[in-house]
Amino acid sequence: ADPIGADADPQRRGHDALLEFIAPPGTYWLDVEEAGGVRDVTGEYTVTATFTAREACTSITDAAPLPYDHSGEITGDDCEIGDAPLAAQLTNPMDLYRVSLPEIGSLSVDLTSTAIDPALYLIDARWSILDASTDIDQTDTNSRLRTGVLAPGTYYLAAISTDSAGRGAYRLRVAFEPAPLVVPT
Repeated sequence: ADPIGADADPQRRGHDALLEFIAPPGTYWLDVEEAGGVRDVTGEYTVTATFTAREACTSITDAAPLPYDHSGEITGDDCEIGDAPLAAQLTNPMDLYRVSLPEIGSLSVDLTSTAIDPALYLIDARWSILDASTDIDQTDTNSRLRTGVLAPGTYYLAAISTDSAGRGAYRLRVAFEPAPLVVPT
């Protein structure tokens, strides 16, 4: 596996090394060796490890009533996709929106911004990612989702920046189209 990081006491003064990183769930191995690269140097050392869990994301905005038109902003204080209960590989700050569908139909979602390169995720009530959009096309970096027919229920939209350092304002537009009623003849 590729290393997550290293601290090798670059001044070689015998000072303590410190390694800090944001870790997704998993098992990690720590390799300890002499910083000068001399393999026959031995001695005692102490390893101390601490873990601080991030708080679960609880900031969810209701996208109601539909159609919904909202101006938001990605900030460093936003939830992250890696936060519970949604444990995905992405760890970019995001805003979460709850969408309640009263009947069978489809969603049209647009996320636009001049400050960030926006991306959209459609998530179901079990926190599974159903769909995602990063760019409308090769010339338009805004995001657009056009879903197929969705069952009535609760869904979530995650508005994020594709750049982990991306912060800034955006516009979210959500529309619902009920499925046509088909009456058997």
